[in-house]
Amino acid sequence: MIRYICMIIFVCWFTPARGEEFSKPRDFSEFESNLGEQKLVEVVKPWIGVTPQELAPGSIPLGSLKNRTFVPAEVIDSEPEPLMPVETKEEEGVELPEEQNFPLEFSGEPLPVEESAPGWVGPLPLELAPEAVALGSLANRRMVSRPTPNMQSSKKGRAAQEQGQVDGSSDDQPPLSMSVFASTRAYYTQNVLRLDGRKDTAGVWENMTGASLGTRSFKIGPYITMVPRLDLMMQVASYQDKDVRGANLKDLLGYRFGLVKAGLGMELPKDISLSLGYEYNLVSSLDTGDKMSDGFTPSLSLGTMWALGETTLLMLDGMARYSMTDRVLPYPIPGQFADDGDNLQLGLSLMLIKVLGDDGQFMLMPSLSFTRSEYLKNDNDGRVDWLTTLGVNGTWQATDWLSLDLGLSCSILRMNDKGKVLQGDSSKYHSFDLGGSLMASHAF
Repeated sequence: MIRYICMIIFVCWFTPARGEEFSKPRDFSEFESNLGEQKLVEVVKPWIGVTPQELAPGSIPLGSLKNRTFVPAEVIDSEPEPLMPVETKEEEGVELPEEQNFPLEFSGEPLPVEESAPGWVGPLPLELAPEAVALGSLANRRMVSRPTPNMQSSKKGRAAQEQGQVDGSSDDQPPLSMSVFASTRAYYTQNVLRLDGRKDTAGVWENMTGASLGTRSFKIGPYITMVPRLDLMMQVASYQDKDVRGANLKDLLGYRFGLVKAGLGMELPKDISLSLGYEYNLVSSLDTGDKMSDGFTPSLSLGTMWALGETTLLMLDGMARYSMTDRVLPYPIPGQFADDGDNLQLGLSLMLIKVLGDDGQFMLMPSLSFTRSEYLKNDNDGRVDWLTTLGVNGTWQATDWLSLDLGLSCSILRMNDKGKVLQGDSSKYHSFDLGGSLMASHAF
């Protein structure tokens, strides 16, 4: 009995209680989790440099910047101090090498946006890609180039440069340009004497040569371009050796015409061109060489054009001329030259140009023009002429310097009562001319 009691006491003393495993917390330190790392707090990395909100205050983050928080590095105490870009006082601006590969790296002080490119944040398109061609929404925009350090050092220098762009000329153009041309034209007319109701047919051969000298174009403000020029021209007209109404056409009508003209051409907005000119012209007889008339003529012309498609243009031109003429011998055909005293000419012309061919070497040009001439002195004082001309021309540009032209024209002249008294049968007529010309030109 005593032995069983001792055995029970020994077992209870050395054996732990079974309820302990239900009351003591379990140790999870050695257990592994299958949930992975749970980031309950957003990890904010330090931002080095100027933040996007400092570059463009009030901008809306898009793309990869959306829902991001940018915190400057100095406000994060737990992270080590980040490396800052080295500030050098020697660099005053951004200097890009001639061949720049991406990505770009900028250093030094930022350029003042207010002076270099107002309203533009970051590198300019021409700084990112100097040889790029602007397309899309940038095609018709004016790109602002950042001034160089030398230009930044002086506002006066920039003002002088802007003044030079306004009043100066383009350095890409040569200081002088010159072109020469020569043409020969043969045509057939059914009313050579320009008389009412007459059909005196004859052939005419005209030869012309000339030269034009122009200077470099100058800009007046941002919209007007001006080009001074000097034109020289000589024309010789020889008529068929034929007797008409008791007179030989070759001796009676042959003439030489010379012209020297100084002009100033201006290109205006909306494809409008304005030209001012002052010329001296001389008419002499081809048979005897005698002077028939000469005069000084100031002139003004204004023109514009409209594109009616990729290959069609419509041109409208108006002109005004005041001829101060000294007549020695009258020209036999009235109205051919405004050769008697002072006279005022007003003209209006309309031309349609249609370009044909794969390379645009063919052109078809129908035209219509009106001219009013009013005589103010001498025997023809009070005479008024109205000349209407309809024509159609076809041109083939065979080479860069040679062209061939075929044309048909109809001329109708009418005079007022004073002209009818003075000119008789020449006061009204109509005539048809058909012919072709060959012209060679070269520009230096």
